[in-house]
Amino acid sequence: MKIKLLLMTCLFLFQIYNGIAQEKSSLAYESDLKEMYIAMEKDSILKSIITGIGNPETVLEDYTRRSLKADSLWTYQQETLKKVKNPGSTKRLEIIPIVEAFSEIDSMKTENAVSYLIKTDKATILFDFGANWEHNDPAPISFNMNRLGIRVEEIDDIVLSHNHYDHNGGVNEEENTFFIGNGQPALGDIKVYTPIPMNYPSSEPIFIPDPTKIERAVMITGVIQSQIFFGEIEEQSLIVNVKGKGLVIISGCGHQTIQKIIERTETIFDEPIYGIIGGFHLPMTIQENITPIYKYFVTGKLPWQSLTLEDIQENIKILKDKNIKVISISRHDTSLESINLFKKAFPTEFIDLLVGKPIEF
Repeated sequence: MKIKLLLMTCLFLFQIYNGIAQEKSSLAYESDLKEMYIAMEKDSILKSIITGIGNPETVLEDYTRRSLKADSLWTYQQETLKKVKNPGSTKRLEIIPIVEAFSEIDSMKTENAVSYLIKTDKATILFDFGANWEHNDPAPISFNMNRLGIRVEEIDDIVLSHNHYDHNGGVNEEENTFFIGNGQPALGDIKVYTPIPMNYPSSEPIFIPDPTKIERAVMITGVIQSQIFFGEIEEQSLIVNVKGKGLVIISGCGHQTIQKIIERTETIFDEPIYGIIGGFHLPMTIQENITPIYKYFVTGKLPWQSLTLEDIQENIKILKDKNIKVISISRHDTSLESINLFKKAFPTEFIDLLVGKPIEF
């Protein structure tokens, strides 16, 4: 009886959140529609991308509907999640970038993708698998693991942040699986945690949408759904509780936004946030490894709206307000111009995220 009452209450609350959000979205849709058509007239590439998917108004309607659903779900989750009790702590935390866009070590392979090895007192965790964009053999993750003396056998857990090509080892998203290097090696007893239901030949990936403790002092944030104009993304981050310091957040792409990742962390933990590391999709300008695709697909804004200096400053302010002590942002999805703004704002806290260069706490 109590369970039935709880479910009915949850459904009632979700419907209220959904109704409020729908009222707010109608005016926004009309404004976005006008803005979209003006932008399409000025940008032929944008026009071809949108019309290639379908009728522009239908595409925008779908995005608006998905955004409404995601906002309602986020509000509901944040108000119903409970604090993590006794997460445990680790004296040691070492994060080794295995795959990243840049390195100071000439012998390492680099690519626009992410893979990190995370070591605590009790566990070794592989976080994401790179992309192997150029179909090399060995793939960058395998090549660099060999150079760094890292073996699959020493890994206790595997965590995939989200099912995008540059994180799942270079697999089409529709296949709902992942590669580690050039194939799918046997994983033995390694536990695999994914943000959506997935498959793997020698393992049964664990999909748990809610915040979950996977090792002592190590938590998954739970899935935070985000919307881009051309689809939806389910992404999770890692949180490690370092003894005497606080929480270190490790992000794959940060499609959820820095603000939401921090809000989720503060919702489920009482401990302070000490560090934040990884990808956050802040490509303010097209330069170096940041190609035009970032302009249209992955900023978290509508594809005709570019990230601005004010957007970057807003993210900087969020971190300033939280007094974050260690900041390291991936350049696989953030432009150098944005990185330099963070470096200027955090001259002692910022650490370059480079292949083979460990970050230790």
